[in-house]
Amino acid sequence: MRNHCLMAALTMALATPCAAANLPATPATAAAVFASAQPGDVVTLTGSFASFSLADRDFGTAGLRVSAWGATFSGTVTFTNVTGLSWRGGLSTVVPVTTSQRAFNIQRSTRVTLDMVSIGGNGNGLGYGIIAQNSSAITVKGASIRKLRLGIGYLDVAGGTISGNLLTAMTSDGINITGSSSQITASANRCQLPAPSTGAHPDCIQMWSDTGKPQLADITLTGNIVSGATQGITLFDRGGQRIVITGNTIDTSYPQGIACYLCDASRITGNTLTTQAGARWQTVINATGVGLVVSDNSIGPRP
Repeated sequence: MRNHCLMAALTMALATPCAAANLPATPATAAAVFASAQPGDVVTLTGSFASFSLADRDFGTAGLRVSAWGATFSGTVTFTNVTGLSWRGGLSTVVPVTTSQRAFNIQRSTRVTLDMVSIGGNGNGLGYGIIAQNSSAITVKGASIRKLRLGIGYLDVAGGTISGNLLTAMTSDGINITGSSSQITASANRCQLPAPSTGAHPDCIQMWSDTGKPQLADITLTGNIVSGATQGITLFDRGGQRIVITGNTIDTSYPQGIACYLCDASRITGNTLTTQAGARWQTVINATGVGLVVSDNSIGPRP
């Protein structure tokens, strides 16, 4: 049980909160530990977890910090209706049997950060790394994700960051930003996608707006590095508003280095595109939109 401190002065009593607790948790004790955890606490996970789920918790502005450096996960880590969670580290090994099987599943949550998680699949063309849906203020940074169908997906996310992640050997896409997502920044991510699976439509960062929802809006993609047998940064379906694609480096063997169709009040500037040796197509920029600015980009010749 948590200790509570009380300091009394002669004529008045002041309730003074105790210092944050450091709470160890294993697969056997994790449910009870998280049930009792309070804002400001630190939970340290160790051991091999089949899966993990946390739901309906608000950790306030102080938040709950989770250190998962000593933990491994063979199933899905799920956060549902969670507010104020910072999760760092952890190794997830996904052996997907369905296309949509996920390592991390974030639903209806806000102010959730995943930092430096490591996720590996078996390269069978199935499985997702991190999916956030119907959420806000979601951050994924410093992750290493490899050999899955999709690395990171934001669907109907309002406000968030995807930064400094390494995505290797995805069989389709690195990052998807979709639905009616808005105010998302994807920066300094690196996609190394050497060989998509048969029939895949590979992209490092792919965006689209879903029918019947507001368009994607206020999406910034900057400083990302793309290489391999893939398309670069694309928005094909139903367009978007205030899409900024700037300062990215794209060296690929597919033609759509940057594609942004129906991108209104948007900007594509300062990007460097080159075509890999032996490519069938030249890597180029294709874009349309009202108030669209395309300038100061470097497009290398086809080797």
